[in-house]
Amino acid sequence: MILGIAALASSFTGIISIRSTHPGLEFLKYPNLLERVVAGIFGLLVVLVAFWVRRRSMIAWKAIAYLLPIGWVFFVIGSTLSGASAYANPSKRDTLIMGGIIGILSFPVMLYWERRWLKQKDQFQNN
Repeated sequence: MILGIAALASSFTGIISIRSTHPGLEFLKYPNLLERVVAGIFGLLVVLVAFWVRRRSMIAWKAIAYLLPIGWVFFVIGSTLSGASAYANPSKRDTLIMGGIIGILSFPVMLYWERRWLKQKDQFQNN
């Protein structure tokens, strides 16, 4: 819920991040309107799913069951690209190896949480 509210606030204000610098605060803004809209849609979806979970709606159980693996894929891709951008001349081979390592190491964590979520189905069906 807090993540959704923060994403909505970020979308409305246009501020991605705030950091403290020597002369004062520095605000990083969205470069274009599309990114603000995407942040707003993401925030709305997170708030909506949070309300569904609170009401123990079966649609929330299904949504999160699908979103956990999709989120993991985005995590692996984002982490790989972020790690590769740290190098001046990243090679495709090294980037793919790093992505494979991140995927292999993070897969058991995603699998644990996915299985744990799937076991919660009874608590959503009874309501």
